[in-house]
Amino acid sequence: MTDDSNMKEDILEEVKTELDTAIIMVTSESDVSKKNRKFPKELINKPVMLKDVIDYFDYNFDSGYGGQECHDFYIWTKSKVFFIYEYDGSTSISSVPRNSENITEAKENEIRI
Repeated sequence: MTDDSNMKEDILEEVKTELDTAIIMVTSESDVSKKNRKFPKELINKPVMLKDVIDYFDYNFDSGYGGQECHDFYIWTKSKVFFIYEYDGSTSISSVPRNSENITEAKENEIRI
């Protein structure tokens, strides 16, 4: 049984209204992502506007357990940085705040020695 996801739909769900200003850098391709939609080799490891390359991510991949079947990438928006996250064989898109001033937990969890 597979857990199919569409990478383009997953990306658009995450970046929502920031697509027009989002920047992506693909750092590598898996064998499956090469078979699905080959990302231009000359653009790997180069930041480009996400809206210009979003159609390269219009493929289904197994997000369930097993090897990663999608491109590795970073996406920068005004508020977050997104990346491929794999835990126990399950693949998804995760994020962290783009700027450290958006992280309030650090001050709340401050440890004094």
